[in-house]
Amino acid sequence: MEVEAASAEEIDLIARYLAGRLSETESTRLEARVAAEPGLYERVEEVLRLQEGLAVLAQRDDLDALLREPPWRKRLGIWAAAAALALAVIGLGAWWASREPPAGVLALSVADLHMGARAPTIEGPYVFARTRGEASVLEIPRLNVRSAIELKFVPSVSSAGGRYRLTVQSSGAGGGGRALVGTLDSAAFGPDGYVTVFLDSAALRSGRYDLALEPSGSARADEGDRFEFRVP
Repeated sequence: MEVEAASAEEIDLIARYLAGRLSETESTRLEARVAAEPGLYERVEEVLRLQEGLAVLAQRDDLDALLREPPWRKRLGIWAAAAALALAVIGLGAWWASREPPAGVLALSVADLHMGARAPTIEGPYVFARTRGEASVLEIPRLNVRSAIELKFVPSVSSAGGRYRLTVQSSGAGGGGRALVGTLDSAAFGPDGYVTVFLDSAALRSGRYDLALEPSGSARADEGDRFEFRVP
């Protein structure tokens, strides 16, 4: 029972961290643990996925039925409850591949990512530009601390309104389907001459990702630039 209690406290701590409800001291302490404990990073990812799945169930008015205590739970105890929760998570797998992009995954500024009161670490910048010949796949490291990843683009196609739409998708490595990570419209050139966008590192898993940068409002699928990066 002590192990179960410790696990529940850990999940609650991670959930409050992802919601930006920890103090700066608590956030720093948890991030230090994540960096030192490889398994804890996986737990953070699991809680993030479960939060998104439960949010969809709530929107569909299915969450109350899931949380309602069935009669057999009292007889079979916590292991039966854990099995039921596992089945619910498995049932979210089909939703995960076709889900709507989580709000705030892509933003025009670090502040717009809404990553909590504590100023997030900025990783990068990573520059994407079309080159002659076969372009190498840019690598973004897998981060142990939730960070804002700075992406900079040099569009090869001009936009009449000066605005661009960025779409990020996982490439379906390992036989899985393609999944939408996030979209952002109205990105524009900054004073440095780049189109700059920030990506929440919590949205990334190991694998390859495709990026499409297109003029805002364009109806042509072939109009724009295509880039790629990988997370080891």
